[in-house]
Amino acid sequence: MKKGIIIILGIIILATGAAYMVNAAGVVLFGGNLHRDVNDGLVLDVTLASDNYASSTKTFTDNSRGSNHCVSTNAAVFTVDNYGKSTGATIFNGTTNVITRSTLNLGNAATFSGWGKADALTTRMLWNHPTNSYGTYFDLFFGNNLILMNTGDGYGNPFKYDDGTNIPMSAVSLNVWHHYVVVLDPVANKSLLYVDGVYWGSAVYKNPTSNTSRVFSIGGATSYRWSGAISSLKIHNRALSAKEVLNLYGSSKPKFVSGSLQKGLVLDMPLTSNWTKSSTAGSQIMTDRTPYSNDGKNYGAVISSDFASFDGNDYIADIVSKSILEPASITVSSWINMDTDAPLARNIWLTKWHGYSMEIQANTRIPYFRLQGPGDTYSNTALTLGEWHHFVGTYDSAVGRRVYLDGNLVGSGGPNGAITHTRDYPLNIGRYSGGIYFKGKIKNVKIYDRALSAAEILSLYDKER
Repeated sequence: MKKGIIIILGIIILATGAAYMVNAAGVVLFGGNLHRDVNDGLVLDVTLASDNYASSTKTFTDNSRGSNHCVSTNAAVFTVDNYGKSTGATIFNGTTNVITRSTLNLGNAATFSGWGKADALTTRMLWNHPTNSYGTYFDLFFGNNLILMNTGDGYGNPFKYDDGTNIPMSAVSLNVWHHYVVVLDPVANKSLLYVDGVYWGSAVYKNPTSNTSRVFSIGGATSYRWSGAISSLKIHNRALSAKEVLNLYGSSKPKFVSGSLQKGLVLDMPLTSNWTKSSTAGSQIMTDRTPYSNDGKNYGAVISSDFASFDGNDYIADIVSKSILEPASITVSSWINMDTDAPLARNIWLTKWHGYSMEIQANTRIPYFRLQGPGDTYSNTALTLGEWHHFVGTYDSAVGRRVYLDGNLVGSGGPNGAITHTRDYPLNIGRYSGGIYFKGKIKNVKIYDRALSAAEILSLYDKER
């Protein structure tokens, strides 16, 4: 009887994609998804480097199991890739250079990813794929100052931020390597765009089902050729998850060193008893560990060796308003443990207003990052009372707004101008100077004068938890 149960469970688990193992006691243990290896479902894996190229046939080798080798129309010319390798990428001249192969057979889910550097983006395609479902090609298309999931419908299917605004083509930096990923997900019924491991937004889902004899093109279709360089392109026959996309980005990008988490750090306040400059309980000077000495004074919070505890009336203030705490690009990071639902319209645990603040909606426990000018960015996931959470907000006027909860991207919005910094109130932790307080615990408050990447935020989360 036990064997039968285990067999049935195994069938259910495999059908749903969940992973399991059986321990020595014969107990079925459940894990995550079976697709733990980001190479699962990989049907095209082409590196456009000189050491992956046969000049006699102008062929680039496909390193997936599909042997879907690709052929360059012209003799390939190489340049420096995203790793700094001198002949690791192929130059695309914007007119005649293209790398092709016969269409891959795909189902209704797929992931396209590639490293590209553009020297011009107006009416350009990174790749172009024929499909049966729409009787046409479809592609990642840059045009009309939009980034689009194009299916021969002109500018009709732009990628949009979660707040509904179009993602502008100008969000992509010219002459900089970027990792582009488009996930065609029939379950979410969306086409998802990731750039450099970060989810940017979505467009209408397009079915990639294809078994025609038409040609798949790296570098785009005629009249829309890529101008710049491409170092690699991959196709999966499944929809990768956000974490898999981040892993894919990290596996093909030179790793940042841990010291990069110090770059741009303008406030680093642990809020622990080991980092105070006076010992009088309830009125300690809380140390900023950066060279800028943005120290603050405690007004009643209980400071332990691990965190600061706020009872709804306590706060940390007197952090002198300096221009260094008013950056154009910003990351605000902290750990919070919420004791109770907000008694007022909202709960604020960090603010420098006007400028920026970290807040929680009453009763919903939804955290959000408020910026004077660009607007609010809400998490799609609520906090759990009595549990520690790492919440991070970032803003860059070229890329837009992002919020992360426990290492995961949980909200985004488009660029919306500059942050309006005024010095009405200095930086406060545990309250808004107008009388809105926080009840719970806070630790490891950090502010950067740049927008950290998704990989850096995940590293910070792993390091501090």
